[in-house]
Amino acid sequence: MQNLFTITLLSLLMGVVCFAVIKYFSEEETITKTAGVIIFIAAFSAAALSVKYSNRLIPELVFMTFLIITGGIDALTKTVVVFLTGLGAVFLAIGAFMTGLTFLEIVLGGIVGFALYGLIYLVAKAIYKKEAFGFGDVLFMGAIGLFLGPWNTLLAGVLTFYVALVLILVQKVIGKVLNRTSEVAFAPYMAIAAGVVSLFSRSIVELYIKLFMV
Repeated sequence: MQNLFTITLLSLLMGVVCFAVIKYFSEEETITKTAGVIIFIAAFSAAALSVKYSNRLIPELVFMTFLIITGGIDALTKTVVVFLTGLGAVFLAIGAFMTGLTFLEIVLGGIVGFALYGLIYLVAKAIYKKEAFGFGDVLFMGAIGLFLGPWNTLLAGVLTFYVALVLILVQKVIGKVLNRTSEVAFAPYMAIAAGVVSLFSRSIVELYIKLFMV
């Protein structure tokens, strides 16, 4: 009962903060009732999973809030806000240091995230002759890397494409068929993958080893 009360309180706080910030930075886009419900469901899920599985609760909740806000704004506006990403990076670096990551691990995590998606950005631009992969996503993954550290950032970077594949297929099944010129908001997929890795990285690696290396 105490855990349920804690989760409810935390999720309401996260939901209100996320909704307010997303609304402020997406002022030209109306947040529908469905989008509002999704924001609060995401906040409740993040709070519940963090309370149950994380041993670094406050930094974890800050990280999850950052993910929901950035993913939510991108879903509505197809834009990653550079100012919010930079501000979030500062808080994530501090949170990571407080949870035991060394300065080197934090810096390497940021470099790995930025370099990995920076390479994808350049390759996509070379292939499509235009910015097919947003530079905001590169900055977002760099910020994520500060909190996750180098190895988990690699895992999150790869897992993002599996998450995107599954969710795009789901969109197609329910009738939201994408064409080649459709602009896809990538940050929501990155946010989901980063949140999952932050909480379940060891389980993901163990499952991979069990499925493909044993």
